[in-house]
Amino acid sequence: MRRSVLRWLHWVTLGALAGLLALYLWYAAEHVRLLLAFPFPLDYGEGPLLVQVSRLAGGEPIWRLYADPEQEPFWIVS
Repeated sequence: MRRSVLRWLHWVTLGALAGLLALYLWYAAEHVRLLLAFPFPLDYGEGPLLVQVSRLAGGEPIWRLYADPEQEPFWIVS
């Protein structure tokens, strides 16, 4: 009796993991489809660069762009 319960639990666990894997693969494929259909180039570096340029255009010295990262304002610059 105990062995049949363990075998049943084993198959239920494997089925659940297979279902989660299938769901993840579907989500990843859908994400890739949306990325490929996006009509504009994907460049993730534009945001930090825009912040740097706007701060420099506002008169902030360039050395302040890389000030203490533990103090406000919390801008990501690279």
